[in-house]
Amino acid sequence: MAQPSKRKGGGELEVVKVLSGYAVEAVKIPLSGSVAGFVGDIGAVLTRRDISTNLQRIKAGQDRAHDRRSMSTVKNALAQKSGALIHVRSGDMVVEALRQMRDNRVRSVLVIDDDVLVGIVTQGDCAIKVLLPGLDAKQTPVGQVMTGKPVTVKPDDRLEGCMAMMAARGFRHLPVLDAGKVVGVISIGDVVKDIIRDLEHNVDDLMGYIMKDGPGG
Repeated sequence: MAQPSKRKGGGELEVVKVLSGYAVEAVKIPLSGSVAGFVGDIGAVLTRRDISTNLQRIKAGQDRAHDRRSMSTVKNALAQKSGALIHVRSGDMVVEALRQMRDNRVRSVLVIDDDVLVGIVTQGDCAIKVLLPGLDAKQTPVGQVMTGKPVTVKPDDRLEGCMAMMAARGFRHLPVLDAGKVVGVISIGDVVKDIIRDLEHNVDDLMGYIMKDGPGG
């Protein structure tokens, strides 16, 4: 907002711009000699000097955030995760897969036989394919209910593309293969966390712009 300060010489008014409680800078505005002209003079100066500049700064910050998000890769997301790769074998019983999910607080586990990814099993698979038809989880092998040959991604793939794939095909988890070897799995939650980190960076950028234009900036 703008607050009038005092007249300077003959026909000028010094206006102090205030943003979020901080005095930003003083702007000298030539007076037109009438109330309507005075309002117009202030509006013209603030529009040209403040609104346009601030919109450009916000747009620049948004562009940088989008660039960061576009450059975020599966490898970056995996680096934020900890713990060993959680998996079962296709010959294990479903109860073992459920135990792994419970103990590790995850919603899916990979199915790996002899270091080769053969499938993925989720809580939904166990509920719909075991619980609903009345099967015994202790007697039903994972290979009977898993999703075989799951869609995979590579460490260098962009997270934006993974998010689009998840949304379009209804996936919540994507196994990650590097030269044919399983190195991890990313979930829709991992993608959301990456977006939140980008938003936090964006806020920091905007606050930096505001503060550097404050008193003493």
